[in-house]
Amino acid sequence: MRAFAANDTQPSRRSEPAVTTPSAMAHQPPGAVVQTPLAGVRGLAPSQLQYLQRTLSNHQLGELLRRAYAMASPVGQSARPEVQAPPSAHAVLRSRTPLVQRQPKPNTEPWLTQVDDILPRNVGLLVHIHRIGQLTDRFTTNQLNELIGLIHANPDATIFTRDQAGVPGIFALQDTRIGNRLDVAAARFLLKRFPAHSPTPRKSDEKNAEVFSEEVVRDAYIRFHYNAILPGKDDPVPADLPNEIRQNCITIIHALAPQLFKSESVVKQIEKRFKKLREKGETYTMVHTGDALAGIGVADPRVEIKFKDAAGKTTNGDTEPTTLASSAWDKVMDKVGNDYGWHIFGMAIMDGHHSVTLFVDSQPEGKALYWADQWRIDPGDDFFQRPGAISGFRQYEKSGFDTFIETKTNEWWKDVHRPDSKCGKAKGKKWDSGCRYSATLMLWQLRKVAQP
Repeated sequence: MRAFAANDTQPSRRSEPAVTTPSAMAHQPPGAVVQTPLAGVRGLAPSQLQYLQRTLSNHQLGELLRRAYAMASPVGQSARPEVQAPPSAHAVLRSRTPLVQRQPKPNTEPWLTQVDDILPRNVGLLVHIHRIGQLTDRFTTNQLNELIGLIHANPDATIFTRDQAGVPGIFALQDTRIGNRLDVAAARFLLKRFPAHSPTPRKSDEKNAEVFSEEVVRDAYIRFHYNAILPGKDDPVPADLPNEIRQNCITIIHALAPQLFKSESVVKQIEKRFKKLREKGETYTMVHTGDALAGIGVADPRVEIKFKDAAGKTTNGDTEPTTLASSAWDKVMDKVGNDYGWHIFGMAIMDGHHSVTLFVDSQPEGKALYWADQWRIDPGDDFFQRPGAISGFRQYEKSGFDTFIETKTNEWWKDVHRPDSKCGKAKGKKWDSGCRYSATLMLWQLRKVAQP
């Protein structure tokens, strides 16, 4: 989710090198970069000279090249004032391309004086020029002044970009930024789970309809996390957050679900069906939404999992639900099967009382499940998630996943089954029999192309 002003049209990118440079520079981790001598500047290709010119001022580039060429002369001659200097950088570049003036000024570009503090130190000149070029290729001067300033003022963010992630960390902090709030944990997760250059190749059977691209899931992660950090309807808006209200569980699904698909005709069908569902409160639920997606052909028919009551008998809500009749985790993983890559599910808890999107990454080393909704993880909160989970996109193990579903289903069933609940007040004297909600859990596996 982009956090710059509405007039910012810069697309969100990952951290691939913006300009072609030697692979030894572009792909080495920050800690592995070595010093590049000035002699390395000599003999640059025209495109590299243009890149240097665009990054540095013409005067700075001229001095750089003069120093580099001077190093090629014998020591005894280089100290003699009568030695003819090599052609200036201005002359070299003028023969190849029109000059583009680039004169950074500290008073208008303070980020230039701050960036050295937030990036890995002791790097070579060309490496530093390359990383500055990456930043200026993606961001405008005003955007860099704002973003680099935020990172510079945030000790955790500075440590993250300077000591761990470098320029990719800056990109990740921007992509997971909410207003003027930086989320280092969310940025670190983004780089780890969705790296631009994975250290080990991922397996993804995207020829199969049930496997979605990594880019689709990456964008969904950013959107779910962004929404979860926003204040609720009745909460005050912190100064560092945008003046937006967090979407509830079904609203964000209606907003994001069409973006999971690439076919324009499919998207139009989904938006048309969703608009119809939103016309009535009783149809604006995850149950109706999942069935609508199945009707279009972009989801399997629903899978239902019943609950058992305290006596061990299967219940549909007539008695208080306590445990799942069978594992929801196992059912999801059975549906994923052996197809590698990202799988997406819709899930309705207690007849749609809560709406959830599940993302499962299946790889040879195992499967990882993420629960996406609108809930922010505040200090002390326990959603039975894995340690270090991210707000809006929590990772689970099997025990925590099934236990959390059971816990919330039981809690919500009892909240409804009371004379003073919304249902109880509406039913009056018949609240006991009229407010026993169905506890059935429902799942829909999505597919990226419509099938009959």
